Amino acid sequence: MPAPLLVRLLEGDIIQARASMLVVSHFNGAAPVGAEAAIDRSMGYAISRRAATGALHGRLGSTHFIPAATSSLATNAVLVVGLGEPERFNVDRLPELGVE
Repeated sequence: MPAPLLVRLLEGDIIQARASMLVVSHFNGAAPVGAEAAIDRSMGYAISRRAATGALHGRLGSTHFIPAATSSLATNAVLVVGLGEPERFNVDRLPELGVE
């Protein structure tokens, strides 16, 4: 039997968080801001480089896994969850993020 997935929500500086994986969100065509920008800087702008090539462009709920072993973060990986097009986003759609 696989181990259960444990999700913890913490408050504070995301760069200092110790976790097996950190999760940030991303809007299509938008530059990283907030927690995403902080993680991006710590990863040598890996998120920005992927976004510039269109690699992060996707629908609401799309996911992109980025290994973080060579970064200064205390995590193994970063999961970027797509929020789709900014003009189409609505907070009422957030529950869709957990649906496949």
